[in-house]
Amino acid sequence: MAKGYICKISTRRDQDGFAKWIDADFDSKKEAACYWSTKQDAENEAGMLEHHDVGITTSEGQRHVCKGYQVEERAPGEFIIWCEAPFVQSAIADR
Repeated sequence: MAKGYICKISTRRDQDGFAKWIDADFDSKKEAACYWSTKQDAENEAGMLEHHDVGITTSEGQRHVCKGYQVEERAPGEFIIWCEAPFVQSAIADR
């Protein structure tokens, strides 16, 4: 398992505007992570990610749903989100 830091979160809807998907991009470097100015905001966002079952493709080509998002303070006033998952190292390191 590797640690992946959230570096981008986006949402998209289907053509009719009903279904909503959450897309999350991960990076292996905490310096590349996006951040929230309060721990509470980061924890709220981590809870949303937990609820929406963000999936990745493993090196074996299988789907893995990321769970167990954590918040840490990277610098004063910068709270970042990460989780451990079977990330393909080259996929998150090449960003």
